[in-house]
Amino acid sequence: MSDHIRALGIKTLAIVIYAAVLTPLFTDLSFGQGIAIGLIVSVVSYAVGDLVILPMSNNTVAKAADAVIAALVYWAGVRAFNGFGLSVWEIFFFALVVGVSEWFLHKYLARFVLRDRNKAGT
Repeated sequence: MSDHIRALGIKTLAIVIYAAVLTPLFTDLSFGQGIAIGLIVSVVSYAVGDLVILPMSNNTVAKAADAVIAALVYWAGVRAFNGFGLSVWEIFFFALVVGVSEWFLHKYLARFVLRDRNKAGT
């Protein structure tokens, strides 16, 4: 359990930093609203991408899924706060940044967090 908390903490820290920095640059939303959106993105992405998709697939598929999930949730969060969406390039940039960081997180998850699942399946 503590491994999952640590992994979620690492993911949350990274995504919250990205969202807190990029949200005020892309929109008229505040740093705090960026943090709120980042928290939602990280929890949804961890629950779906890291706990469901990653164990059933590989790092590439899970990384792509996490980037898409992050982009959709980020877009919905920004739209919920200000009533406007983001440009395709802003969404793409956010997804790209998240996707790159997910590669490292998935390596960590596979090695330390999901190792018991991997052993049970072999």
